[in-house]
Amino acid sequence: AFYKLYGGKLWESKKFNIILLFASLAVYVAFRIAMNYIGLKSDYIAARQYGYSHISNPIIIVFALAAINLATRNPHYNKTINYFSGMTLVIYLVHNNLLFRTYAHYMEYFLDTYGAQYFLLWLFTNTLIVLGITLVLSILYRHTVYYGVMALGGVVEKGILKVVDKIKVKWSARKQAKEAQVEQGAQIENIAAVEVEKAQTVESEGADNAEEKN
Repeated sequence: AFYKLYGGKLWESKKFNIILLFASLAVYVAFRIAMNYIGLKSDYIAARQYGYSHISNPIIIVFALAAINLATRNPHYNKTINYFSGMTLVIYLVHNNLLFRTYAHYMEYFLDTYGAQYFLLWLFTNTLIVLGITLVLSILYRHTVYYGVMALGGVVEKGILKVVDKIKVKWSARKQAKEAQVEQGAQIENIAAVEVEKAQTVESEGADNAEEKN
């Protein structure tokens, strides 16, 4: 949002975002190579490789901004993609879950059975297994808990809106009453001022008449 708000013409420039995308990718690759090299000589750096290369890395953030900006230039709608993209939360929660990793020892079983030379095959099957499990859980969530939460959210929203409307009505009534009170006070002051002016006029006229008699 900050980039979009203050980016100006840079945000709209396709050329700039393409350059930024590939430049940040090249810088990140160079950064990883440098960190790996330094990590071979420094235990301190080696122990923090994951943190340095994580998604909080500013280079990755810049890369993501450029990629998102390019992707949103020509938006497309796909019902199937939108359906599965709505399940990403459950996939994210399961894919690296500590409980899942603790009790699912299929990696050790696979490597012990077939050997380390089939690590890439295990990685591929692992991806398919996790994807399959998370998709099933996501579909179940989508058609059970999701609709229940949405229905509950609708009820809660209506309740909140009713409370807000009541507050608005009370606030409006109080404001109108205060304005009416101020207006009434102003009218009373005007009437008092007119009465005072009349009394002064009568007193002045009486004084003038008394001087004429004398």
